[in-house]
Amino acid sequence: SSTHQPYPLPGEQWAVFPPGSEENDFRNTVRYVDWSLGQFLRMAGEAGYYDDTLFIILADQTSAFVDAASLPGRHWIPALLVGPGIPEGVVDTDVASQMDVLPTIVDYLGWRSSHASFGESLLGSRRPDALLKNGDLMLRVGPGGWISHDLARRLDGAGSEACLLYTS
Repeated sequence: SSTHQPYPLPGEQWAVFPPGSEENDFRNTVRYVDWSLGQFLRMAGEAGYYDDTLFIILADQTSAFVDAASLPGRHWIPALLVGPGIPEGVVDTDVASQMDVLPTIVDYLGWRSSHASFGESLLGSRRPDALLKNGDLMLRVGPGGWISHDLARRLDGAGSEACLLYTS
């Protein structure tokens, strides 16, 4: 099964929403994926590694059924963190980025060594915005809006135009 078109299901028992519309077909596959994740986490518990694992599950892209008209809306993807010390049932609607995954793992494991990342840990307090990449564009998205830049021109430390990073 996949939450991508044509939204195949492994059996009719998963089609609880009337088939035929693209949105209902999508919702049926989401229902199956939700069940599958539950089965996976249950089996991880039975196998004995659930209590020693941080599970990070996130989408690679947004759904066609969100605000895809805006650039930030095209980056609205779900993420799920499950593991010891992660509160259950908490829904965080703050903006975050896939670039935040590495710092989150580093923070969760308590590593105190240096690491390079544009992101920041999703655990604890953080900025109310996130850095995203969309093709050649970099975006900073926050609760009050967003800004994008193609990085073709930049300023040096003195505020003067430094150079072209690339040309088309």
